[in-house]
Amino acid sequence: MDENIEKGVQTKEQQKPDYKVRPIIYLFAILGGFAGLLYGYDSGAISLALPGVTDSFGLNAAQKGLVVSFLLFGALPSIVVFTALEKRLNAVIPLLLVELSS
Repeated sequence: MDENIEKGVQTKEQQKPDYKVRPIIYLFAILGGFAGLLYGYDSGAISLALPGVTDSFGLNAAQKGLVVSFLLFGALPSIVVFTALEKRLNAVIPLLLVELSS
């Protein structure tokens, strides 16, 4: 192995990969990070509202779990609808609809 170093020959471990990371990969990584951040924020918001809901409706542990699960699954239809709208319409129009509804 020392002979290869003296001759300037690189081993497979020393060679750089022959592929480049495309910029879209970085975009997906950033968007995935934001999705995780929003998921954590959403879970935190649910945890603040859960004691009030539990007191109002007298929920046990299993029912609390269902409430949290259904709230997170409730985002699914809106994702599907607004993805379809974004593809059919200009991307600005669905964003304006969301902003006006809140």
